[in-house]
Order: sequence, then C-alpha cells, then structure tokens
Amino acid sequence: MQIKRYEVSKIQDAIQQIKNDLGPEAIILSTKTIKNSNPQKIEVIAAVDITELNDLIQGHSLSKEQKGEGRNESFGLPQGDIAHQYANIQLILEKMGSVNDIREEIKNLKDNVELLVDVIGLARFRQESEHLAKMYKTLTVNGISKDKAFHIITEMKKGRLSENENNYASCLKLAEKTIATSFLKIDGISKAKRIKAFIGPTGVGKTTTLAKLAASYCVDKRKKVGLITMDTFRIAAVEQLKVYAKIIDIPLQVAASKTSFEKSLKALSGADIILVDTAGRSPNDNEYIKDIRETFLGKNEVEINLLLSPSMSRDHLLATENYYRLTEYDNLILTKVDECSHYGVIYDLVRHAGKPVGYLTNGQNVPQDIESATPEKLAKLIVRNLIQ
Repeated sequence: MQIKRYEVSKIQDAIQQIKNDLGPEAIILSTKTIKNSNPQKIEVIAAVDITELNDLIQGHSLSKEQKGEGRNESFGLPQGDIAHQYANIQLILEKMGSVNDIREEIKNLKDNVELLVDVIGLARFRQESEHLAKMYKTLTVNGISKDKAFHIITEMKKGRLSENENNYASCLKLAEKTIATSFLKIDGISKAKRIKAFIGPTGVGKTTTLAKLAASYCVDKRKKVGLITMDTFRIAAVEQLKVYAKIIDIPLQVAASKTSFEKSLKALSGADIILVDTAGRSPNDNEYIKDIRETFLGKNEVEINLLLSPSMSRDHLLATENYYRLTEYDNLILTKVDECSHYGVIYDLVRHAGKPVGYLTNGQNVPQDIESATPEKLAKLIVRNLIQ
C-alpha cells in the first residue's frame, strides 16, 4: 500500500491531488485540522493498492500455535519489534524539544498507530466477513478504542459462527456475549460489607448517588440506614445531605477527620448499612489519597466504591481511574450515563480498571434513576449504544 500525506486548505484540493498522485482507486484514510496553522490547514492521509496490505496481513495472520508465543494477538505482527520501535521513537522524541512538543509528537504517533490498526482491522475482517467488518466499525463508532475493538472481534471469531448464523444480528449478540464474558460480575454492591464509602472527583454525583442508594435500602430492602458525610470542603454539601436524610428519615453524622469518623461509626452502631460520602479532590492532591487510605484501609467491614462518569473524555477517565487506584477501591459506579453520547468508553474503562461495576445512574431523580449493573447490561449498552 502506498500512503501519502497532504496539507491543504480545502478537502476538494486534496481530492484532486490524490487523484493525480495515486489514481482514482485511492481512498482517504483520515482528515484532521492542523493545530496552530495560519492560515488554517487540513491534514489528509490517503492510500492506494489495498491488495498489498491484504497480502501482508495474510502473511502475518497465523495464530500463536502456528508461529509461537512471540507475536501480538491483535495485529498478528511481531510484538517485540513493535514495542522496540515504539520505545526507540519515544526516546528520540524526548531529546528533541520542549515537553509540549514531545507530548504533541507522541499524540501524533499514537494517532498514526491507531490509524494503522483501523486499516488493518477493516481490511482483515472484510476478508473473512462483511458482518465482522461492520461490527468492528460499529464498536469504534460507539467509542471503543480501535485496538480493543480489534481484540473483541478476534475473540468473537473464536465463537465460530455457523454459516446459517453468519449475519449482522448474530454478530451483535456475539459481541455482547464476548464483552459480558470479559467483565467481572457483581450484584449491585456486595452485601457482605456493612460500611460503604463513596469516592470520586468533584461533580461526579457522589452525594446524589448516596441518597438514591439510601432511599433504596430503606424503602425497598427495609434496612436501617445511617449516613456519614466527610465532605466538609464543598459549600452546602452537608446541608444537601441533611435535606436528603430528613426526607428519608435516617440519621446523619458529620465527620471532618479520621477520629470523628470513628465516633460517627459508634453513633450509628445500630444501623444495618452505613453510607459514607467523601469530598471530591483534584487528581493532583496526594494528601487526599493518603487520607482515604488512613481512614478506610485495614477495616474489613468497609467497601470503597469509586464513582466515575463515562461522559468524561477517555484519556481523562483512564487517568482519573489511575489516580484513585491508589485507594485500593473495590467497585466502580458509573454516573451520569444519560449524559453520554457514546458508551464504548465504558468498555475501555472497565477493562483498564479490572474492577466490577456495581451500579449505573442515569438522571437526577431520587431514588428512581439508579440500577444495578450486570455484565450483560453493560455489554448491551456498549454494543447497542442505547440506554434500555
């Protein structure tokens, strides 16, 4: 395959150049606006002669059993070579300029790698089945990263669709099954632990989620519930939870420190379930992680639940999960799902975190807008891109 890059003011200009250089069979692989260009320019990447790429894929598509363990499952290419080249490129970039320049170069490198995955994925799967190629495209459009979409399709192929099932509807069901199988299972939140703490960034919906669960435990499960808020930093946070506690008619304790938290636990000794609200903090606040660990870790009866919203960008979402991972949290709760336009990022997050998802919240109504999450429900949300 011959690939060429163009910088143009209008797409129409690129199309003419592509036809002149590569011929009428050429295809456009990607377009994007070039940052800080004056006048504004558009980058267009085009390619021709897909058969060469197909030959390359066929030559490298043997399984591990056929070729040995030193291969990459997703690409069918030598894993060591790719890792070595990528590391060398990063090393060169680190010597080239400022931090911002390095980050921009690494981002471009990542974009190009993803583009290569996309081209290989579509070409390889189209060889085997148009339905698989369409499924790959659906997953990436829904927000799943290209490498993970490639992996899902590869796992789907192990399911060996029979000829009479080889249609797109079957592909959808198989994709859901493949994704669900890869998730850890949990029924809501563990019944084994009496104290349930809720942590997460500012604005993710911890207090509202806590109120929804408190109402559910009281009304639906007939449990004696106690609330503790440690969010003494946010304006009116305590007052907000006081309103919820009064409506639900349950006791509320305010704890500003580890010592007062211990006293609050004793005050609520008669409760079946204790829900603990915490303050949201900046990912740069290392003291916050230290406080969480000192307060909760080491207590066998405490379950820590991390709340994250998939409406955040993928990079920010994964970086935030990395930060909170230091708390050794137990479960994920996904909030504000109704504010998302694409749900594929949930797959990237859950696979990245390696933790089960307890609940989904999809609105501000207390207590209605919350539901237990199951691997099957998450998989359907991701594949269908639709809240059921």
